[in-house]
Amino acid sequence: MSTVCAIGIQTKTGKVKAISLVDGDGSYDTVAPILRKFYNTKEKVEELIKLGNISYLGQEIGHKHDPECPEDNFCIALRRDKAARCATAARNFENAEDYFEHHYNDVAEFVFLFVDGRWKYKPIDFDTDPRSRWKDVVETKPLFSYSKLETTN
Repeated sequence: MSTVCAIGIQTKTGKVKAISLVDGDGSYDTVAPILRKFYNTKEKVEELIKLGNISYLGQEIGHKHDPECPEDNFCIALRRDKAARCATAARNFENAEDYFEHHYNDVAEFVFLFVDGRWKYKPIDFDTDPRSRWKDVVETKPLFSYSKLETTN
């Protein structure tokens, strides 16, 4: 089962450009450490966003490769690697609230935003007020995670 998340960057004008991680593990516990460690500059985040929607967040942007035999630690981009033609480009939003509200009404479970050189996030669940403030990725654990609900038999 995949966990969808959104990854965006806020510009100096307040607008947000964002992509979605689909068909992969978009959980906080997987995505947050990779974003913090490997996508910690504006330039790296912009490079990630240029890929469009992704199905795997790797430690490196990488180059075009066969998604069935992915290269270690490379992102798998829907357009670049899977030749997907629809709904793969980054989307633009008027501001951070517009970005969050769009995904609040969508299938994303976490929304990440790079703003002023730091990663922020909001979880999306039934208890999240859309007007709640963004939390620092480095200071907070998620309030909710499906991975904690899974059990092994």
